[in-house]
Amino acid sequence: MNQRALDLLEESAAGVTIVRLTGRIDSGTASELALALGRLLLGTRPRVVLDLGAVEHLSGAGLRVLVSASRGVAQRDPRGMLVLCGLSRKLSEVLAISGVDTALTHCPSRAEAVAWALAMRN
Repeated sequence: MNQRALDLLEESAAGVTIVRLTGRIDSGTASELALALGRLLLGTRPRVVLDLGAVEHLSGAGLRVLVSASRGVAQRDPRGMLVLCGLSRKLSEVLAISGVDTALTHCPSRAEAVAWALAMRN
């Protein structure tokens, strides 16, 4: 199999970086995601929306990366923000069961997530 298990596609909208994730976030791909988020959240645009609409699986390793990135950006820049969107019912349940649903900012749609990230500018 020549396909990557996780694909990241970056775009920008109104000063917010949007990263569309496709595939699996697990122990084999979590470090790739952590590196990408670290680069984005340390940059000059610490407002990032992660679109998880095409994520098939989210393991504990992936959850740790998301929580760590969210906490890290809040500590480095009070106006920084990591917002999740596009969560399937399955991923929403994973967040709730693991108890991190309240630790991560998430919105139903990409547009709402971008609006939330922009509202945190001031």
